[in-house]
Amino acid sequence: MKILRDEAEVANEKRRVIEGALTVCRKKGPRFTMDDVAKEIGMSKKTIYQIVKDKSDLLYKMIDYVFDDIKDQENAVLADPNLSTIEKLKGVLSAMPENLRGIDFTSMFTVKEKFPECHKRAVERIETEWETTVDLLEKAKKEGAVRDVNITVFKLMYEATIERFLQGGDLKKGKIKYIDALNEMTEIMINGIMN
Repeated sequence: MKILRDEAEVANEKRRVIEGALTVCRKKGPRFTMDDVAKEIGMSKKTIYQIVKDKSDLLYKMIDYVFDDIKDQENAVLADPNLSTIEKLKGVLSAMPENLRGIDFTSMFTVKEKFPECHKRAVERIETEWETTVDLLEKAKKEGAVRDVNITVFKLMYEATIERFLQGGDLKKGKIKYIDALNEMTEIMINGIMN
């Protein structure tokens, strides 16, 4: 029984470190330090380094944490029996949990040069796990709600737009928040394929 409790404690400490890093990231962007995280969560750096190897490992874990939260929100949208297929499709494509809305994701993508494995992981997560969206698109086609569009082209357009949002300074120049751009892009894409 002791091992299970210890595993739960380790998982809670890991979550605490990641959430603390996300909080610091909201304030300082990806240039935060491990000292910033330690101060934010009231934990020694020594203890933090027992949970993560280094900042690169922390960023990698943050990316998975963020995408796992997005996946949880997608699942909540899918489970809602009151939503139409189109509403579910929009909800899945624009999923962004409330606790992540204050993060400047565009600045997170600037880690490409210093932390290439983290950048690669973010791109991997954007480009995978499309099964649910494809199923919704196929269902919407069968219902006659959307035109018979090429799903591969739709997917590539979505991925390319998200990556452009994150890589470029276009949103910052236009003073557009990532979440607003995500919602607008989703509306444009779905409205563009509706019958």
